[in-house]
Parts: sequence; C-alpha cells; structure tokens
Amino acid sequence: MILLALALGLGAAGENRLWWGEVALRGPVEAAVVRHDDGASALARAVPAGTERTVRVPLGARVPGDEPARLPRELDATEVSGSGAARFAGWLEPQPASAWKSVTPGLRARGLPPVADGGARPSAADLAIVLAACALGFGLRGRDGARFLVGAVAGGVLWFLPGAEAEPVVEVYEGEGTDSWVVVTRATDRLALRGSELRLEVDPPRRPVDFRREAGGSPASEGRWVGSSPRTRLTSWSVPVAVELSRDANRFRSLAACWLRDPAGGWRALGRWELGRGLPGEAGGEPGEAPPPGWAASGLPPGRAVLLGRAEGVGTDRETWIRWVGFP
Repeated sequence: MILLALALGLGAAGENRLWWGEVALRGPVEAAVVRHDDGASALARAVPAGTERTVRVPLGARVPGDEPARLPRELDATEVSGSGAARFAGWLEPQPASAWKSVTPGLRARGLPPVADGGARPSAADLAIVLAACALGFGLRGRDGARFLVGAVAGGVLWFLPGAEAEPVVEVYEGEGTDSWVVVTRATDRLALRGSELRLEVDPPRRPVDFRREAGGSPASEGRWVGSSPRTRLTSWSVPVAVELSRDANRFRSLAACWLRDPAGGWRALGRWELGRGLPGEAGGEPGEAPPPGWAASGLPPGRAVLLGRAEGVGTDRETWIRWVGFP
C-alpha cells in the first residue's frame, strides 16, 4: 500500500511553480521572453510603435516556503523581438497561490491519478522499422556498404514518421461536502492552463518550467498559456466554474461509468449516468462487482458516502473524472 501511494502521488506535497508577474512592453514589439533561474516565459504579443502595454505572465520560479513575500525582486533577463523594449514590472498582488491555504485539507491530500513518466516514446511503426532494419542488417554481415545503406534508409523513414500519440491529460473534479471543489489536472511534458489555477507542481521536482502562450482559435482570442518541462509530470489545482450534480439530476456531464460507496465502505457499480437523468438505480451492480480504479478508491476518509464517475469520452486527449466525498 505504501508503494502504491508513492507511485500514484499523495496530493500536493511539493513546491508551487506557478507565479504571476507583470511585463511592461513599449512598442514596437513582436514578441518577448522573460528568463529566470528556473525557466522562461515567452509571449507573442504585437505592440505597435508608440504604444505601451502591461501583460500578465506566468513564471515557474522556485520560491522558498511557497511564500509570495519571498519572490525574487529581479529576474535574469527580458528579451524582445523588435526595436521596442520590455521590462519586468513586478509580481501580481495578491497571487492566486495565496488562496491555496484556504482550500479544504482533504482536497489537498487526495491521491493523484497516474500519468506516464514522460519523454519521447516510439510508436509501433518506429519499433517495427527498427526490428526490420536489425534483421536485414544481420543478414548482410560482411557487406558494410549495404548495411550502411539500410541504416540510412531506416533513419530517414523514422525521421518523417509521426511519433507515438501524446499521453492524454487526466483531470479530476474533486469535491468535499457540499461546496468545496478543485480540479486536479495532470499531464506529461506539457500542460495547458485553465486560467483559474491556484498551484502547479512538477515531478521530478526542481525541473525547469517554461511557459508559452499558444495562438487562440480566432484572431480575437489571445490563446492560452501552456507550461512545459520535458520528461516531467505536471499537476495543477484550479477552481472549477461550476459542478451541478445531485441524486435527482446530472447537470455536470454524461458519465460512462459511476460508482457509489456507502458510509460502511462498500462500493456499488451503477453503470452509466446520462446527462439530465437521476442517479441510476442500485440494480446497476452489486457491491464488489466492477470495482473502481485503485487510485480513485484509495485513501478516502471512512464513514462518508463517495461518488466516483468517469465522464463520457469526447476524444483521446483528455480523460475526466469526478470524485465527491460526502455525496449527499
């Protein structure tokens, strides 16, 4: 059980790597980069000549004790593309991370969903080409020129083949009682910010974290900030917009599967829970049948009802769960 807890994660236990600063831009500026000891933040923000703007930028600085008062006063460098200028204007006050201590302790300590270790992973096609090249090269022993040609061709094919699909983002809507909620989002290598984050952690710790604003879906949209750190698991805690769910009606989203734990600790599989419908009847399963995933059912406080659900998939890039302790 101890090894399982260490593998899955024990909730927020590291240092916060999401702090917001302000950068003053004087045009003409096409883009700007803010660098510091623990990463860099880049934004493509066109500022016309003769115009001044101040923009908010996420920074992955490491701060002793996660205390905003100990944020560094100066950063290493601010670079611009264009003949304008940029300077670090200071830290946002108050910091969203300051609200983290007010989050219910139970929500801060929940076990985390597992994600991959990160890094580039070969696809099945990549592995097949490598194996075929090895077999052919073995058959060409003594013919160095032909073996070199086989290796060169295989390398060229691998260069142009797409890599394996990225691991999906996993998000869990965590509820405690009737009015305490956070959204825990985990991903490998890169994680898009929702805009309401209270905290971001990386595993392994102390890895540099870079932020870049990606282009929006329309010319009027400024896009979203994305944090990245190669071969690293990134975990954020944010505030959800709203979670509307009760035994009478599901106004959250369609759940492909859900489970209910009674205060005595017995789990019951209830099957699908359609949007707009009431909680499925108990005929959906018997206690112990089709148990929920271990990471989701472990480490929860005893003596309370728990609702666990997996949302209907809308793609391969995101997996959504809900875990509500004290489900009324």
